[in-house]
Amino acid sequence: METPQRRRFDIIVEGRNPGKGSKKPPFVNPHTGRIILVEENAAEKKAWERRAVAALKELLPPGQQPWRGPVFIAVILYYARPASQFTGGNRVTGKLRDDAPQFAYTGRPDGDKAMRLVWDAVTKAGVIADDVLVSYWSGQKRWSDNGKTYTHVTVILMDDGDYPEAAEDLDSLIRFIEKEQQR
Repeated sequence: METPQRRRFDIIVEGRNPGKGSKKPPFVNPHTGRIILVEENAAEKKAWERRAVAALKELLPPGQQPWRGPVFIAVILYYARPASQFTGGNRVTGKLRDDAPQFAYTGRPDGDKAMRLVWDAVTKAGVIADDVLVSYWSGQKRWSDNGKTYTHVTVILMDDGDYPEAAEDLDSLIRFIEKEQQR
């Protein structure tokens, strides 16, 4: 397998990742009798995916072919805290309330659906040939420190020399990612 010109892609996609795969309850077309499923938030999903694809294509070197080896994708979904979590209900001048949740955002979308949208964008951008190549992935939801909602995506194209090192366990994978960051 030919080594790609660029092995690591880091992008920030502004706005809420709406996830992919949720369907509205089915309804029956009164004229045909056929059951119809409708994708929820289809326009929002397409817009988010377009922004992600554009950001990835901007980093893709000219002539680099879609990767056909193992891939690692890390996704962090950042969410702006609601004003109600600040004293005085004000994000700008208020201090975070003592009873504000500290750990993580627990609202929609489901993490797996957010990952699905990211994987599809990475494939549509031509970074990888197929999302079946994603061998390792991690994801989490966090409160953002800057008051904005966005998604940070890291894609690492791995080759056979990386595979045993990264495959051992989570600690090995973290060391591999840190080593990649230094390249």
